[in-house]
Amino acid sequence: MEGPEGMDYAAMSYAAIDPANGKLIGSENTFQYWPETFSDTIDIGWSFKDIPGGSHALAQWASNNGRTFTFEVQFHRFMKPLAFPESRSVFDKILDPFDLNKPNSELIKDNRPYNVDIAREIRLLRKFCYPKYTKDNQGAAEVMMASPPPVMVLVAPNMALNENGEDYVYCVVTGCDVTYTLLFPNGVPRRATVALTLRQIVQRKYGVFFVGHEGTDSPMIQFSTRGSDDPRRENDIATGGARKGNKSQVGQAQGIWVTDSGKE
Repeated sequence: MEGPEGMDYAAMSYAAIDPANGKLIGSENTFQYWPETFSDTIDIGWSFKDIPGGSHALAQWASNNGRTFTFEVQFHRFMKPLAFPESRSVFDKILDPFDLNKPNSELIKDNRPYNVDIAREIRLLRKFCYPKYTKDNQGAAEVMMASPPPVMVLVAPNMALNENGEDYVYCVVTGCDVTYTLLFPNGVPRRATVALTLRQIVQRKYGVFFVGHEGTDSPMIQFSTRGSDDPRRENDIATGGARKGNKSQVGQAQGIWVTDSGKE
């Protein structure tokens, strides 16, 4: 609880980054609701070697396989799609004889946060599942080039998901499964659940940032693989930034992806 008025509300959001140039693809999108559960697992790279006659196997660490986030996103449309005058059925005219449900109706505006376009929300999430194709003219031949799917910047205010204490993490989508649980009579989705599986990544445009600890309870340290002569190396070791509260960190995350300082 924050303040006499009660809870300070926030929303989980996400944005897409082009892994090749670091530019934002589209705009930031907010989930309609917080997930009921959020799973954060890490695959630790210990392997065990059996020793004949030994009381214990010998443990050998090679590398970790990173963190995986799994959660379900709920979408619910409370009001059916608008029927415009030229397409209104007899049934629509009986329910709304004075044509009050117009796009500029106050009733529609008041319900807008609870009346999302579910098909659109699913398309926005599914774009993280597909590559991008572009044409490249090489002489007289036209070659179709494929780029990897976008990287997701997931922002979860006040959860401190990032090892350095920030609320955003870079991920790739490895699962995006949709279940439609309710439809309007005309087939428009009314309720749907999207099960997301995200894998955290440590690549940036200019290097790889592994995560280590200092043996304390302070935020983790990120180590870069850049050479010592790279001018951006001075920004590589970060022990946690200022918390941004409920403000989105997509812009900051996009800047760090490109230059690790937010500046070109």
